[in-house]
Formats: sequence, structure tokens, C-alpha cells
Amino acid sequence: MNAIDRAIHIAGSKSRLARAIGVTPQMVSQWASNRKPIPIPRCVQIEKATGVPCEELNPSEDWATIRSVLCDPERGKRP
Repeated sequence: MNAIDRAIHIAGSKSRLARAIGVTPQMVSQWASNRKPIPIPRCVQIEKATGVPCEELNPSEDWATIRSVLCDPERGKRP
């Protein structure tokens, strides 16, 4: 079972996952069929909703760098 299928399973269905992250079930189906990559912001939402890591949902991204920026305690404090 791949990462998006695990997320769907954890959420209960494509529709429930879609509702949890604010997309259509059709979009989740496109991700599940590998027709479209899962965008970074949606990976983060899926990880929060299901616990499936972003690194598994979209392994082509540099998650070490993305996480270092997103988790930077000084983010948003700079002028």
C-alpha cells in the first residue's frame, strides 16, 4: 500500500480525506492514481490529518529543507 492509499485508509475513505483537507474527492483520486503529484501544502495537511509523513506522500520534494523553513522559530518575525 502506498502513502496516499494509507492516508485514505486512515481517514476512512477518499471523501473523508478530501473533506478533512478541503479538496474534492476527485482530487484525492487523481493523487491516488498518480495522475497528479500531491502539492506541498496538501502533503502537510494530509500528514496532520492522518500521520502519513510528507516524505512518503511526495518523495520528490526536499523535505529536510522545507521542514527547516516551516519549523524555523524566527519565521514571520523578520522584517
